[in-house]
Amino acid sequence: MEVKPTPVGELAVPMININGSSKPWMLQNYRTTLHTLDVLRLQLGQIAPHGRDYQTAPEGALDLAMAQHRQRYEALTLMTQEIEYLAECVQKQEGGR
Repeated sequence: MEVKPTPVGELAVPMININGSSKPWMLQNYRTTLHTLDVLRLQLGQIAPHGRDYQTAPEGALDLAMAQHRQRYEALTLMTQEIEYLAECVQKQEGGR
């Protein structure tokens, strides 16, 4: 089994087999998921913290909000990389019904 290290451990790759999901089905769902993550990334940009929304907030609130928003982007980027990796691994496998 092929694995990729991630912050939460190794990423297990599904193996195409006669009793499992078909390769085309898996790839289509990985593509759909990646598209959804792209839409989410664009939408996340729309809700980025802006100074005008923190004018009356306590000192440091904007910096905290920006750091938290950056963490969301980083989590989304990691998720996208993992899904891309899984799709690539499935694509490379022989067979598939």
